[in-house]
Amino acid sequence: MTARALAIASCKLFVPAVANGRVYVPPDVPFGWFDAPPSLNRLFGVQWLARILHPDLFPEPLAPRMKAFHALYYHREPTDAQIRALLEAAEPLK
Repeated sequence: MTARALAIASCKLFVPAVANGRVYVPPDVPFGWFDAPPSLNRLFGVQWLARILHPDLFPEPLAPRMKAFHALYYHREPTDAQIRALLEAAEPLK
């Protein structure tokens, strides 16, 4: 068992959000979506968080917006596999 898995397992006993699969870790590639260093990705982090907190208000898929965001700000469009890997990393901890 990895240290991360052990920490999550022990937290499930005491932290309801962990027990209920409601802990999200924002992506950090190519830069953090919420933390350091300050970057344009924070703009996208708000969109990501809005979809978590209010999925009924933001039902559209995130992948097309990610491609457009990266094309506009980084002048390159990520592949479908890159988008999928980024979003999978941002799924709730289990």
